[in-house]
Amino acid sequence: MNRKYGIILLISLVILGITTTYFTRTLSVKYKAGENIGSLLVGNFRVFLASFLWNRIDMYHHFWEFSGKSPNTENASLYLVKLSVAIDPHMVRAYSLGAYMLYDWNKRKNTGYSFLMEGIKNNPQSFYLWKDLYFYYLFIEKNKSKAFHTGLRALKYINKPDIVDEQYYLFLRGMIQMYYNRREYQNANKFIKILVQMNMLKSFTNKMSVKIQEVYNGKEKKQSF
Repeated sequence: MNRKYGIILLISLVILGITTTYFTRTLSVKYKAGENIGSLLVGNFRVFLASFLWNRIDMYHHFWEFSGKSPNTENASLYLVKLSVAIDPHMVRAYSLGAYMLYDWNKRKNTGYSFLMEGIKNNPQSFYLWKDLYFYYLFIEKNKSKAFHTGLRALKYINKPDIVDEQYYLFLRGMIQMYYNRREYQNANKFIKILVQMNMLKSFTNKMSVKIQEVYNGKEKKQSF
């Protein structure tokens, strides 16, 4: 048997043993009168199993990097990524990682894009995935117009848990640059203020902030739409 598939089989057996123990101990506590115990069991099982797979994938990547190997040479976990979203289609981090592995590491741009769009279809209000699509259009397709309008869509779905992620600030800096280039200075300044509050203002956004203040002090100012 191929070693890679042997490892996956071993992981699956371990998962089966752990989940059996988990549900034996917790189901009686979570179950309430009037609930469909079958639906509860299936729902909890899917979420737990997908989360367990994701944690194993994350650990595997870190061990791979700590061993001195380049992360873009590790593709075996792509099978586990696809399995985790098949089990729980709301595992947005798995969609994000899987799409990146496909279109960046494996240069399978169309397949990665399709995987990302599948994630958005299953999680239409996920800032995390809309943000990923923004970066895809910006860096992979190099289409700033698509990226900008996708970024506007992503802004509608920002929640508090999203603002602790470094990619949130990268996204904001990108949108600031786009607003600035479009001379939509009020919108650009609004997000600069957020970066200032979070102590995440970088040199290039600080320079933009200075120029925007110059506009406010007498030069032409374009109102946001």
